[in-house]
Amino acid sequence: DYAVTAVDTDGCSVKVTIPVVVHPNPIAKINNLHPAYFCQNGSVVLNAQTGNYYSYSWNNEDYTNQSEYEAKTAGNYILIVKETQYFCTDTDTITVRMNTLPTVILAADSSEICGGRSVQLTATSKDGADQFAWAAKSAELAYSFGTDIKMTYTPTATTTYYVRGKNDKTGCESEPVSTKIKVDEPFTIRLDGSTSVCAGVSSTVTASGGADNYEWKVGTNTPLVGNTYQVKGNNDYEVMVHATKSGSVCVADTKFTVKVEQNPTIKVRDTFFCEKSSVEVTPTGTDYYTLSQNNAVKQDKATSFVISTEGQYSVVGKSAGGCESQPISLN
Repeated sequence: DYAVTAVDTDGCSVKVTIPVVVHPNPIAKINNLHPAYFCQNGSVVLNAQTGNYYSYSWNNEDYTNQSEYEAKTAGNYILIVKETQYFCTDTDTITVRMNTLPTVILAADSSEICGGRSVQLTATSKDGADQFAWAAKSAELAYSFGTDIKMTYTPTATTTYYVRGKNDKTGCESEPVSTKIKVDEPFTIRLDGSTSVCAGVSSTVTASGGADNYEWKVGTNTPLVGNTYQVKGNNDYEVMVHATKSGSVCVADTKFTVKVEQNPTIKVRDTFFCEKSSVEVTPTGTDYYTLSQNNAVKQDKATSFVISTEGQYSVVGKSAGGCESQPISLN
């Protein structure tokens, strides 16, 4: 208590006692770690210690009962706490800093693949991203972060892939970046036509199956272009077929062996028979024979002939594979 005594000139006096009460100041304390950080394009919520009858002024704004404040820019922030019964105040300050967002570069080993094949994506960052979140079809799915900088996918249709980068130290995440992988429909090669021929005879093999360009190559020879190939020759050989399609990275390859059967060489002896009788003639050299006279077939696909009329005949041999000999005469 404080006392004051007043005395006049006649010596009279009076004493007055005045009680003085000292109220404690409120405590102004910003609970965030100092300094506080936020990521670019974001903000940080500053949180003040609360108390009874407290009101708060952030950065000299009006007093409110809000103990939290959203800081959207970097700088120094001042908190003034006022006790509303006795109007005592206290202050605290904090520095807020902004961390820039990391940037991510996304590369694919191929932007277009054939269906059934895989593509490898690689994410890199030059400014701090050390974790990455991958997703297909939607950037909103890319929030499961890990340390994988490479991912391999096998899409069945054209797909867009996304990746986000994150700086583990600051917690800041990059904007999603994406790449579109075009998937072409695969095709196969279908071959129609005989690949087995007789020596000196040709056959046509036709390619189909969805491609529009076909190359046929034998050994080191210059490839032949077109959807058909003439099979011919005197000996067996292998043909490589390569197919492509305009506007597609898909290719198809196949091969086949040309089987060349040598034409048979046959033998038959001139012979005779007694009048009113016949003779059986058995040629040699192949599987079947045709007997003709004056361009008229007398017997066909036979292994021997029974002849009862004299004259000059022609014999042609034919193998089981269909290859024919040169005609020879039979008297």
